[in-house]
Amino acid sequence: MQFVGQTHIINVPLPSSSVSRATLQQLFEKAYFARFKVELPEIRANLVNLNTSVTGVRPQIDLSQLIDPAGRAATLEEARREIRPVWYSGRWHDTPVYARERLPLDAAIEGPAILEQMDATTVLEPGDHARSDADGNIIIDIGEA
Repeated sequence: MQFVGQTHIINVPLPSSSVSRATLQQLFEKAYFARFKVELPEIRANLVNLNTSVTGVRPQIDLSQLIDPAGRAATLEEARREIRPVWYSGRWHDTPVYARERLPLDAAIEGPAILEQMDATTVLEPGDHARSDADGNIIIDIGEA
């Protein structure tokens, strides 16, 4: 809201969905005074924008259902695509490259390693440790920074 003719816009939370013009004016004047320490009762408040937010509780979603268990490999070795040389800290390291969507649920990966997926690549440097959880998240503990 703002006073007609002014550019200062103030957010004014409303107590309910049915508010009278007089209540809007009072709420705005109170918010305006709290912000600017000035009372301007002779100027009418103008509603510029009205936003609605709804907060609710929804049933918990089992994210593990989003990953097809048939596509997961039984072992980390089965999820490996290749081994390629990668330069870390001044020297080459033979680095396994894994298909992230094929990682077993209980995967524990020691860096160096590369996890490839359609939209991202995760690089684990030597000394890093990673594990996957039931929801498909990769939790990484950084080794030597």
